[in-house]
Amino acid sequence: MLDILAQEGISMLKAIVTQGRIVPLDPLPPEWKEGMALDVTPAGSNTIDIDRWLRDFNDLSADSSLENELAMFGAIAEQHRQAKEHTRPCHH
Repeated sequence: MLDILAQEGISMLKAIVTQGRIVPLDPLPPEWKEGMALDVTPAGSNTIDIDRWLRDFNDLSADSSLENELAMFGAIAEQHRQAKEHTRPCHH
């Protein structure tokens, strides 16, 4: 999941609270600058801002051409076809 987020330019890291401070368990992403505001949520909280997610998703796909969309759907259909073919029992 973190790899997918990183590919989309979204940085996340794991941290713990120690003596009232948030301490990262990983190095900070290089694009994070001193004094930058961050959104922090408890691990496992599963809270998702659906409106924000939808805005972000729409922003990421806003410049997708019809040709690219059709190519994507074609590739998905081909993957489904291959998966079905792969799961069919072999009759020798």
